[in-house]
Amino acid sequence: MTARSIWIVSCYNENVRTITYRSCVDPISYHIAWSLSSRCREITSLEIAPSYSCCSSNIFTDEVIRLISWCFPNLQALSYGGSNTSSSGLLAVALNCGRLRVLEIVRSSEIDLETATTISHYGFKNLHTFMLNRTPIKVESLQTLTKSLSNLKRFQISISANDFLPKPGMSTLQNSRSILHKVPKRYLKLVAQLQVTSFQWSNILF
Repeated sequence: MTARSIWIVSCYNENVRTITYRSCVDPISYHIAWSLSSRCREITSLEIAPSYSCCSSNIFTDEVIRLISWCFPNLQALSYGGSNTSSSGLLAVALNCGRLRVLEIVRSSEIDLETATTISHYGFKNLHTFMLNRTPIKVESLQTLTKSLSNLKRFQISISANDFLPKPGMSTLQNSRSILHKVPKRYLKLVAQLQVTSFQWSNILF
């Protein structure tokens, strides 16, 4: 399946409300997002983060995210990400998607304190679930978000050993110990205090 399938959906069903599309070959481009947004304005849920192994993740950029944030004011759930997405796209989502309740960011750039302060001040007033999937965040940013977003009920952080660059040739136990030494103790303590639960994406909104 390719992103062309999303274009076909937009041509034949303007009343679509939910789209889930994760590809390791062909992520949604700006042109596909434009076609979708020009016809299907009532979409409330978009799960479109590129797959981890996507070989064309550079196609999914902040420009795509900004377009989505402008054209889907009724969005309540959004999953996006990729190596070419950054705080710019996150700020656009915070400012333009006032009804957003669930947000997942996958393999995006680090969320710094300035970004966290801005998005918590100007947006995400209705956000109750925030998931960071292999997206780094500074300790101060995490503290700011958990304190400022009054409706936030779940903050889920998923990391991988590879995110902390373990040394090649080490055993699994050695790698685990190395990783724990590299993660700031304040970060581990703060994450331990957060409510982390597992759930299905389709069950988040209802």
